[in-house]
Amino acid sequence: MSQRLADKVSVITGSTSGLGAATARRFAAEGARVVVSGRSAERGEKVVDEIRKGGGDAIFLACDLGDEASVKGLIERAVAHYGRIDNLIANAAATATMGGEKNAGILEMDNALLEQSISTNVRGLLWLLKHALPALVAAAKPAERKTSSIVAIGTSGTRNGTPRMPIYFSTKAPVEVMVRSLAAEFGGRGVRVNCVSAGLVETDSRCGR
Repeated sequence: MSQRLADKVSVITGSTSGLGAATARRFAAEGARVVVSGRSAERGEKVVDEIRKGGGDAIFLACDLGDEASVKGLIERAVAHYGRIDNLIANAAATATMGGEKNAGILEMDNALLEQSISTNVRGLLWLLKHALPALVAAAKPAERKTSSIVAIGTSGTRNGTPRMPIYFSTKAPVEVMVRSLAAEFGGRGVRVNCVSAGLVETDSRCGR
């Protein structure tokens, strides 16, 4: 690998499986020191073990995006361990599925399903950005052309539409709004903010966006 991310400290949410885990492995292969994060310690430690066996540097830190204290603790522990944060990959999302991984349509929506999606995809992302930005600003040195970055994972479905996914898409659409606003506010302070609107990707766990 090119080691493009050598010595960078990267926090990747939702990185215990799927797209997030693949991102964590690639970042580590490119030289980043990776904070693998999610709710499952078993799956998270497995990803960390894979990275370390490949010669990379990674730790697992549990986090529930629906709990602000948990999100704040993730950032504080990451900074305590590595000294700073250079990159935040906001990948974690609730996909609004029913039993058997069946996508929930509007007719199946109930308050619990809606609250789970809003809690993770909207409120949780805002908590994450709130608590990570001070560390990202501190790591950036615009005068030395050194920047930090946020990459939020969105979905192409907000434009294309897919049957039986209105809850997921409607709670992921705000990602692009957040990114545009934060890019305007923090770009001059050395923090690059972007969104990747992914399409369907077959992963080791399921097809995700």
